[in-house]
Amino acid sequence: MHRIDTPNARPDVNGAGKAGYHLNTDMSGVDPTSLDPAALNAIQEEICTVIESQDIELEKGTNNQLLTAIQKMIVDVAYPVHRTIEFAADVNPNTLWPWTTWVRFAEGRTTVGYKSGDTNFGTIGNTGGAVEYTLTNDNIPLHSHDVGYEDSIESTGSSNIGGTGNSPIAPSTHNKSTSSVGSEDPDPIETLSPYVVTAKWRRTA
Repeated sequence: MHRIDTPNARPDVNGAGKAGYHLNTDMSGVDPTSLDPAALNAIQEEICTVIESQDIELEKGTNNQLLTAIQKMIVDVAYPVHRTIEFAADVNPNTLWPWTTWVRFAEGRTTVGYKSGDTNFGTIGNTGGAVEYTLTNDNIPLHSHDVGYEDSIESTGSSNIGGTGNSPIAPSTHNKSTSSVGSEDPDPIETLSPYVVTAKWRRTA
């Protein structure tokens, strides 16, 4: 591309060293700047090349195609395919940028960074975890409860089983259990961390 350089182009009209077009009505005896086909064609092709590079078909009478092309270029650089995005409102990027395709992402889930070799986090797109979990015996550490009691006593005086004097009464076997706590139908444990809901999307095309 080049700036106009015809003999009657107005010097410095667009800034120092930047010649341009001018009617030259303020200059006696000087014709208006001649149209320069080469410069005009260069301007045309510079603009059209940007528009067509975004697969936009040139349309006579439509005067916002350059703007549309620039918007597409910015979005495609900032949000390429497979990029995820989230909004703090129910925004749909398919509506914002109709030449792109997005699907909801990580619905009802948080995300975690990839970690090479990790069983849970070593595969992109892997899912896991649960909102609630019910404990079983396998989840509870091995433990016991102490129950204190005397398992034998001594009697004084005559024994009712024969003999005289002090004699021990035969020890008895006692089965004791602690009182029960809990529920026969326990509620699952909630595993949610504090959270905030956003609209997450992933670009697919």
